[in-house]
Amino acid sequence: IISVQVSPGDEGYLFSRSDFMARTPGVQVRADPAEYARKRWRIGGCGRAWVELGGDVVRRELTAGQSLRARPEHVGMFDGTVAIQVTRVHGLPSQNGGQPCAVLSGPGVVWLQSDAAGAHT
Repeated sequence: IISVQVSPGDEGYLFSRSDFMARTPGVQVRADPAEYARKRWRIGGCGRAWVELGGDVVRRELTAGQSLRARPEHVGMFDGTVAIQVTRVHGLPSQNGGQPCAVLSGPGVVWLQSDAAGAHT
């Protein structure tokens, strides 16, 4: 379970809706229009929120211009300042013309989870 503090003026955090657990008064949780197709939601406002991620969780802080690549289902949560783009990696066994790959670019913090399904079972 990850606890995050949200302050007015912050970009907030993006996460999968099914991972959300709780919030204090003043914290808003809403679908993010830019990320809705990926089913990501945004935590904003003022207060504390808790998000459940599955398996082992690794926190990575990205500097401006630094990027990280991961399977989309292993991206548990990230700062609203982090840009995300989903591409396909070709040359690996797959059914749909390449494996999906999320490219996350800093600055900001990314939380990766080892068991994307584990948080929901």
